[in-house]
Amino acid sequence: MINKSLAKLHKFHGEQVFLEAQRALLTPPRKTFRLIASYGVAAVLLLLPVLAIGFGLWLLISGFGTLAPMFWGAVLLGVGYVLAPRPTRQTERSFLRAELPVTFGLIDAIAKALGVESPDAFRVLMEPNASAATYGMLKRQNVIAIGMPLWRVMTPQERIAILAHEMAHFGNGDPARGTFIWYAMQVVSRWEYLLAPDVNPVYAPSMASWVTASIQFLCRLPVSALGNILLYLQYYDSQRAEYLADGMAAKAGGVEAMKSSLAKFALLDEAYGAGSSLYPYSKEQNARVFDVIAEGLRMITPARRVELVAVAAKETARVDASHPPTAHRIAFLGLLESGTPAVEAAAFNFEEIERELQSEADRLGRQLMQSLEEQ
Repeated sequence: MINKSLAKLHKFHGEQVFLEAQRALLTPPRKTFRLIASYGVAAVLLLLPVLAIGFGLWLLISGFGTLAPMFWGAVLLGVGYVLAPRPTRQTERSFLRAELPVTFGLIDAIAKALGVESPDAFRVLMEPNASAATYGMLKRQNVIAIGMPLWRVMTPQERIAILAHEMAHFGNGDPARGTFIWYAMQVVSRWEYLLAPDVNPVYAPSMASWVTASIQFLCRLPVSALGNILLYLQYYDSQRAEYLADGMAAKAGGVEAMKSSLAKFALLDEAYGAGSSLYPYSKEQNARVFDVIAEGLRMITPARRVELVAVAAKETARVDASHPPTAHRIAFLGLLESGTPAVEAAAFNFEEIERELQSEADRLGRQLMQSLEEQ
């Protein structure tokens, strides 16, 4: 009963976000009650480590020389330290402007068309994905990334559309991309990790472990509840921001390129099956695996494409999903006027961009081959 009610609620809100995005089209998101409330909840969560450290220091100072206050003061200091959010750090390999001058020429043109600041670094992923992220707390660095499987299956104009969608998140008011919300969710994750029950898969749980797990659950519940409320509040506006990013990308890269790139996402799982033709897997094949995946996508018959797109169209709209259903996104793009894209692929030397990215593609290809061999 509860699951059915939740499914109806997800469906209702997913449709509501879609309808709101249609009405707003490319209007920047306004300060809604949900958005203001999400910042309020985030502020409460971010206060938790401050209060823990402050109360811990007070116990240590006021109860100095007494065992119990000093013990609990030290515990609270440790809890505050664990809960305190850390600045996000760039751990994966990324490239700066001087390393990829031709590629950044394309990126700069897209940023200018979108009216956003050009990213500081560019990453190539092994996975069929694309992303935009901001790293650091004081010295912030914007980074965009695209997976080599995506890059190889997309046309040059579709690549522009995908990059434009990710870069649009730097200027479309998406609350999920803001550091305030991000750090608040870090507090929730760290609290849940701190109080996660220690489950032993070998031995049956004892009465003491049941009691401990129950206490951990009760302590974890309030913060987890605040985290779920925050997710619910900000994901509504975050999904709307996805539609706006699609609309901004359509202006820069073209409506049709944006629609066709989204449609290809429904075919990627099937295209990945073509990689099995490289068995036995060898790292010496370098980036060839990505070309094989691209060829696998091209070999999907029209009838099978229709079938896969139909399956994707049945995707349920959910409030707790980071992206709206692909079918809704394509329908939204259909409401926009198809004009000449602000950034046309013909104006750029994609062969030279491929040469710049080749060594990284080879490295990732070897890495993917190794992971397939180990499976």
